[in-house]
Amino acid sequence: MAGILDLSEWDFDRDGIIKLDGEWEYYEGQLLTPDFFRIKPGPEKTTFREALSGRLNFNEAAGKKNSGKGNATFRLTIKFKDTNKIYGLESVHFSSPPQLWVDGKPLYPGVGTGENQKTILFQFLPLATTFHAKDQTAEIIFQITNPFFVRLGLARSIEIGTKSQITQKSNNKLVLNLLLYGSLLTLALYHIYLFCLHRKEVFALYLAGLCILTAFLFMMPMERFLVVLCPNCDWQTAGKLEYICVYLGLAVFVMCIASVYPQEFSKKMIWVAHGFSGLLILLTVISDTASQPYTIIVGGVTVFVFSLYLVFVLIMASLKKRDGAIYILAALIFFLGIIINDILYNQEIISTGCFVPYGGFIFILAQSLILGLRFQKSFVRIDTYERFVPREFLTNLGKDAIDDVKLGDNVEKEMTVLFSDTRNFTPLAENMTPEETFRFINSYLNVMGPVIRNNHGFIDKFIGDAIMALFDSADDAVRGGDRHAAEPY
Repeated sequence: MAGILDLSEWDFDRDGIIKLDGEWEYYEGQLLTPDFFRIKPGPEKTTFREALSGRLNFNEAAGKKNSGKGNATFRLTIKFKDTNKIYGLESVHFSSPPQLWVDGKPLYPGVGTGENQKTILFQFLPLATTFHAKDQTAEIIFQITNPFFVRLGLARSIEIGTKSQITQKSNNKLVLNLLLYGSLLTLALYHIYLFCLHRKEVFALYLAGLCILTAFLFMMPMERFLVVLCPNCDWQTAGKLEYICVYLGLAVFVMCIASVYPQEFSKKMIWVAHGFSGLLILLTVISDTASQPYTIIVGGVTVFVFSLYLVFVLIMASLKKRDGAIYILAALIFFLGIIINDILYNQEIISTGCFVPYGGFIFILAQSLILGLRFQKSFVRIDTYERFVPREFLTNLGKDAIDDVKLGDNVEKEMTVLFSDTRNFTPLAENMTPEETFRFINSYLNVMGPVIRNNHGFIDKFIGDAIMALFDSADDAVRGGDRHAAEPY
């Protein structure tokens, strides 16, 4: 309370990590360093600002609503139980550039604040950090500036614990994120491979594109792998790439659904989706950082409208009993619910958390299962076709499966043809019931089929009561014919 967090009774080994939620000293419009607080009586604070559920929103303070742009300094004093101990602060993601001190020592020395875009030194710093508390108290100060963003503040609570606790938590998150990131790239390669096997399944190619775009987006907000791997990259470029991936993903996703259900999807809507995606990408590239929030609003509305259209398409496909439509519809509604949750979270209406990367992974995984069902049905169709095409034909053509046969494939070979039918079948059939006729033909075929195969021949086709068989040699055909004539049935 009142800028002081009393942890003198808190045992980190027993009670675990704690969030630094509560009332912080708030200094509006001032960028203050620890030196200012060493001078008595010190700077005059504006008010105490309470962090509710980890959403420290700087847009509203001192009983008035601000634009979110400007400068501010926050200060919190923590009382510990132990002395001379190393503590950790868990991954702090600021929506604008911070400078953070603990007991006068800057924890992010590579970051500097400024009054505008040109003077500001901005970096996303997701990694956990540590500090050494020599006494039973520690002073945390961070100053934050926002010359261009609409909103300003923390994306989640600052958490404090022992060095091992914070490191372990950070490593656990890193392992999970890398697992999901690697899974997305693996799915992308898998879908590209499926497309190479069956070029007509463009759905697999579009799904691979979605996996790659989602994987790139996953690098940005979670542990910000891209910024960590390239610490000197321009932060504005990195931010623009994130939005470009979202808008490009809209066009790819529209094509993904349109390739599966072309009868329900309007071609005009495909062109409209491409046009809006291209326009949003262009606006993102040419606009400056101050204009990005407005571009995001237009992009959000566009994505929402097309999402409703996709839901309509999938409902129509489900009503027509299209393969997998009901499952894709359920996955899409689930993903839209995740997106709505994240929008409300970012607007600080709810305090659930950001789940779009995880929701996107689950959504893509669901689409992969649908694609698997499509391929499984293709295999069933191939198996069905192979029941009517002798395996020996494929062997003579040098093919392993019927789907390997292409138009124009042929081979010239000398073979012997055997025709056989039942003498006086028509008069016999006229005196039998349909059931007796079927039994008679099947008994005949059950005897003659093995005779032909045992003499190195194969049946080309069944013609009612007749058989057309092929042999590689005339001798085999003659022996087959002799056995054929001798077999009772």
